[in-house]
Amino acid sequence: MTWFVFLSLQACAFRGHDETTESRNQGNFLEMVKLIASYNDEVAKVVLENAPFNSKYTSPKIKKELLNILSSKVKNHIREEIGDSCKTH
Repeated sequence: MTWFVFLSLQACAFRGHDETTESRNQGNFLEMVKLIASYNDEVAKVVLENAPFNSKYTSPKIKKELLNILSSKVKNHIREEIGDSCKTH
């Protein structure tokens, strides 16, 4: 999921205007998945058209949920780092 974090941290749009299989540019998320798969056979076996069953995880709803999970983890990490230092005396 490194590519997911990368796109989030760089504030890149995930979705493209045309995410159909015929599109030459399907958006940052799908293009990044394809790029990673082109360099890693293990990843290529389980993503996009090779994903087992119906688990591509590429729908807008799933992407939004993944972002929510990531943001929640970041918020929790920040809270842990800050700890009691925000308490007023």
